[in-house]
Amino acid sequence: MPNRLVRANILTSQSVNALSIEAELAYRRLMSVADDFGRFDGRAAVIRASAFPLRLEAFPPETIELCLAEMAGTGLIHRYEVDGKPYLEILKFNQRTRAAISKYPPPDRRMTVMRQSEDGQVTDTRRSSAHGDGDGDGGGDGDGDGSRSSVRQFLDRYPKKIQMNLAAQTWLSLISPEEEARVLQGLERWLVSEQWRSDGGKFVPSPVKFLQDRRWLDYPTAAQPAQDETPYLEEVAFD
Repeated sequence: MPNRLVRANILTSQSVNALSIEAELAYRRLMSVADDFGRFDGRAAVIRASAFPLRLEAFPPETIELCLAEMAGTGLIHRYEVDGKPYLEILKFNQRTRAAISKYPPPDRRMTVMRQSEDGQVTDTRRSSAHGDGDGDGGGDGDGDGSRSSVRQFLDRYPKKIQMNLAAQTWLSLISPEEEARVLQGLERWLVSEQWRSDGGKFVPSPVKFLQDRRWLDYPTAAQPAQDETPYLEEVAFD
């Protein structure tokens, strides 16, 4: 298992601190088992066996799936499928790349182009989404690609693959940068809901309608928050 560099910035990362304790632990362990490109098998059972070999009872597949949903919702990982098989990629992974190619297919199905520097370090000339700003906390570098990354996550995760181009345009016109994480979190709630998983997914709306009707603000019937809870927390600044 390769050594991984985790910088101190992870302690103050807003994305990481938005996770539950279980999801943060799963995220840190996922960094240890992912390949040099930040990619790994996307199946909860495989992640559980690899990241928690001695704590299987404490982390059943259902818990792993919820942790992955949290990570995806906060923009720390990108979940995708290639030929019907699930994979994930840790965004802004930024680790020293030793392997010439990834063990897992990239999200865009293209082969990663590599070069080797004079010191022997192999790097990705394509600069995949796993290579970030160097702080190791999953944060970006302000290059403006956050919205494109978020809409790609949304479209890859959305179960009904219709009107995809129109859905991307709808996202860019309706969803503000401040709302992106909440949209992804809302989608993950619906993906595990009984409504969407029953009857072959016939109750899943088109991605365009999901965005236009702001369904990401809603809660599935079995997941309604208690009366004294709010669907999300606002950040509060103290002097």
